[in-house]
Amino acid sequence: MNLAEQLKSLRLSAGLTQTELAKKLNISQQSYVRWENGKVTPSLEKLNDIAHFF
Repeated sequence: MNLAEQLKSLRLSAGLTQTELAKKLNISQQSYVRWENGKVTPSLEKLNDIAHFF
């Protein structure tokens, strides 16, 4: 499972929409969609934020 698939799985397990999770991570929904689609990799800072959230 790659990072994009893991992000989607974690988000769905938490019962969050892409918009809700993006707000919690202080990023735009569009940025989050790019991560989840595998088009962009989150920065180390944002990966840390994701790890702390989950």
